[in-house]
Amino acid sequence: MLSTEKMIDLRLFHEIHVSEIREFQKCHWAWEWKYGEKWYPLTNAKPLEFGTAMHAAMEARYNPKYYDKQEVAEALAVVTFSDINEKQLQNAKAAKGIFFDETVIDDYNERRDLGIRMLEYYFTAIVDKEKDFKPIAVEQNFIVPISDIICYCEQCMAKWNTYVSDNAFDKPVPFNGLPVVLEGKIDLILEYDNGKVWVRDWKNIGRFSDTVEWLE
Repeated sequence: MLSTEKMIDLRLFHEIHVSEIREFQKCHWAWEWKYGEKWYPLTNAKPLEFGTAMHAAMEARYNPKYYDKQEVAEALAVVTFSDINEKQLQNAKAAKGIFFDETVIDDYNERRDLGIRMLEYYFTAIVDKEKDFKPIAVEQNFIVPISDIICYCEQCMAKWNTYVSDNAFDKPVPFNGLPVVLEGKIDLILEYDNGKVWVRDWKNIGRFSDTVEWLE
């Protein structure tokens, strides 16, 4: 009998993400298509792609390895953002095929220019005011077991069967379900000069006035 900790080490669990919870609250059908039947769009929505590129840029900027080398880290952040934006454009070309047109290229170029300007503003107007901390980790994954909840779904059974087939057991090993965990990623962990540790989460929003109340 494997403990919950051992199952987590072997990635034998059913993971739930905050984005999945929000999807379920918003539309049960959308949740079923995406997380149950595994239907995904060939390309992501513009805000999601932009956010992915911006997260990667911030990961490069605050990477503890390069953080003290400010000019290098900032240049790396801009290059990272541009590279991911270009990869997203190429994916869009491949996905849309004959339906791809020049307006899509213009859109990705607009995103690239906007993102670079945002990064440059952040580096000059905001970062210089924040010198009392050092980054500890970026894009740090976490897994939190949800107590007393066991999953017996087909996906969990498939994970278990794969584990059993990949390991030699002297006798049949029954499937007793897998633990359910909340899995996520912390964008940035900072340690301030006063010894306090803070978590920072990057968000991109179109209109700040519509979001202030929710953020508070």
